[in-house]
Amino acid sequence: MNRMGKLPRTTQTYRLQHPIAVDGGSVEVVRLTRPDDAALNAMVALNLPEVLVAKHCRLILAIVSDIPGEAIGRLHPRDFRAVSSIAIGLIERPPGATVQ
Repeated sequence: MNRMGKLPRTTQTYRLQHPIAVDGGSVEVVRLTRPDDAALNAMVALNLPEVLVAKHCRLILAIVSDIPGEAIGRLHPRDFRAVSSIAIGLIERPPGATVQ
């Protein structure tokens, strides 16, 4: 967190255990990036419940990952759980962090 209380822009990668086919190619690595303040505000506006289910995780992945939205459903369940966990970690705000 920077001194203004905002979260820094962060990118993480995850190597899929079960690569997926996308647009005639194969996706083996997923890049997830902490969303900017505008995207975080959009997620807050969705009024997601405290306990997220798969459809909520798919929405979050569509925002923070480089996987096309239509391909998220093709992720192997283990990969989906792992990538979702990373994505949720990127959008969680520690105490004191703000969204403008």
